[in-house]
Amino acid sequence: MLSIRIRWVSRVSLLCAAVGAMYGSDCLADAPVEGDQALLKTLADVQATNLALYPKGELTAEVDEKFSKLAAKATVIWDGNRTYWKYRLKQVGHVPVKGKPGEMEEVDSVQEGEMIEIPGELMLYFPSFLQARRYVQHESGEGYARELKLRPEQTWYKYEGDIDLKELISPTSTRMQGCNFVVSSKPPDQAVVECRNKSGCCLRILASLAAAGNIIGYEILEPTKDDLYSKGEYSWAQDSAGRWYLRELHSQESSTPRPENICREVQIKVTHFNAEPVIRNDRFSFSSFDFAEGTVVEDGLILGNRAGSKNLWTYRVGANGQANKSPNESELNKLADKQRSKKFAAPEKKPT
Repeated sequence: MLSIRIRWVSRVSLLCAAVGAMYGSDCLADAPVEGDQALLKTLADVQATNLALYPKGELTAEVDEKFSKLAAKATVIWDGNRTYWKYRLKQVGHVPVKGKPGEMEEVDSVQEGEMIEIPGELMLYFPSFLQARRYVQHESGEGYARELKLRPEQTWYKYEGDIDLKELISPTSTRMQGCNFVVSSKPPDQAVVECRNKSGCCLRILASLAAAGNIIGYEILEPTKDDLYSKGEYSWAQDSAGRWYLRELHSQESSTPRPENICREVQIKVTHFNAEPVIRNDRFSFSSFDFAEGTVVEDGLILGNRAGSKNLWTYRVGANGQANKSPNESELNKLADKQRSKKFAAPEKKPT
């Protein structure tokens, strides 16, 4: 079953999965493949290798999402499972025109900040709001905009930033059970993989042999009423050491099978990439943020559950970076409301 946004579900594929689980056999081993099977395996191996290709690195990217009118520019530094961002988000919103009931005008909401994510923690600093937070008991990838998920394994080798591309071109992938594969070449240097499910819907994936087998495009063809249309295009470049990196990605997602009903359209441009950056020793620690005087720091939060943050330590940064007495609840609420009004903070949740 291809359990991505294309809702490919068939009784045959579900039965195959059940039988495989019961008998411990791989019923996908004989998945039908027409064409060059060796080429298909090579492409799948490339994608699998890609996911671990850059254990550390640094990049700068510009992101634009057409429908939410969200633009981002971020520098991202990572080392293993630790990540640091310095970013600027701008989103166009609508507010009532003073003195003109019923009329709205466009305004820009801007947030500049720094962020660190390590296993179990998320740390944020908003200089313009004089606010900093450290969340504990944090799940990876939660609490920040999708447009900031820019590490190579999060975006470069993913379908819609969610599913590893290697799974979509492997006949032995559980996501592709029950699908027929057709592999062909397209001059001068492209490989074409078409994966068709039982209903007839087809996912076409293009790879460039000239770009080391990297995926350069995908599209949903002949979708049924139960499928969702999507399309993506990638372009690649090489650094001075010959390593391939994403130069640009353009993706479209539809809320229906029809391409005219696009509801999300993202353009990502990588303007700088360094696979061997020099990373400062404290880069992934809360203390690395250079808090301005007057910054309110909340340390020990649980995302979406302030009441559960029993070990919360709150203070205001004074002269020479010294911690002063905690702000009162009214001041904290004003800071949180200001963030939410800009649409960049996670909505408040009731304690569970």
